[in-house]
Amino acid sequence: LTGLKKRIEIVSLNNAHSRIASLLVYLSTHFGKCVKKGKKIYITFTHEDLALLSGLTRERVSIEMKKLKDMGAIDYKRGNITLYKNLKSST
Repeated sequence: LTGLKKRIEIVSLNNAHSRIASLLVYLSTHFGKCVKKGKKIYITFTHEDLALLSGLTRERVSIEMKKLKDMGAIDYKRGNITLYKNLKSST
């Protein structure tokens, strides 16, 4: 039930950036392991997967992921996502 509650919180956020940041923090908490610079999510999530979980389009997820990558908050390649310590959840 707590997973469903968190998902509802994520989808109810107003902007795409907050939705993606919160979702990534949630996924890293449940599926991530600490690495030198942050947390690596050890389950592969495509942009389509993230879109379904966040209630956004795949295109919007791609845009927001690129913004986060350009900010140095995350790194991703072929579904493997690493969150750096400067990424904060909006919830």
